[in-house]
Amino acid sequence: MTITGLPQWLEYTIVGILIVYFMFACGKILAKTGHSPAWCLLLFVPYVQIIALWAFAYKKWPVDQEKDVS
Repeated sequence: MTITGLPQWLEYTIVGILIVYFMFACGKILAKTGHSPAWCLLLFVPYVQIIALWAFAYKKWPVDQEKDVS
């Protein structure tokens, strides 16, 4: 038993489901902005996630490039 009172395997299952859900949601958001959903994988690497979010915020977005062409 753990602090929550749930069996440890159930806690791991719940955390795994939440991680998969957030990664899926992150991928959908990135795809809608015109980026590769693979950027979500960088969130698993400590310190790299901060650099990746910074780079994502300041790089030129593909959606902006499409507006410049038309």
